Amino acid sequence: MSETDLPSTTVELARRADAAALARLAALSLPEPWSEAGFAEEIAAPGARVWIVRDPAGAPIAYLVAQRVLDELQLLSLAVAEGHRRRGLGRGLVEHALAQEDALAAAHLEVRGNDAGAQAFYASLCFRPVGRRTAFYPGGIDAISMSRDLLVHPPGCSDAVELVNP
Repeated sequence: MSETDLPSTTVELARRADAAALARLAALSLPEPWSEAGFAEEIAAPGARVWIVRDPAGAPIAYLVAQRVLDELQLLSLAVAEGHRRRGLGRGLVEHALAQEDALAAAHLEVRGNDAGAQAFYASLCFRPVGRRTAFYPGGIDAISMSRDLLVHPPGCSDAVELVNP
């Protein structure tokens, strides 16, 4: 298990025993949270990566779920507990994921078209809008597909980019 230090924290790979706590964190953080079974399945999947940050008592306070496919990483879900937001944990998890995976060419994700904050967050990490998936999310909300070319913007990139008009 590889660990990386973030501000006063450690990033580690999740274990099956973390699934229930991750589902609780997702339920408090996201409009469509993953279930405990969903986290358990993802933790066990061969190409999956589920990184977590724990509080001093050992409870997860942030996580990032991603899937590796060949030389690309698909970011699937990111959440930070409310009391720990805006402290660099989300940014640190994304950069950790990109740095941990050898020989990545690109990273991809989808973000809600009506979530300007999330779009700005990923733009600050050098993800660029590359498309739109109409009515991708419940309620008919579009998804903005974003990508980061890691050959141009390696881990540690901090270039600001313009967003698509949601």
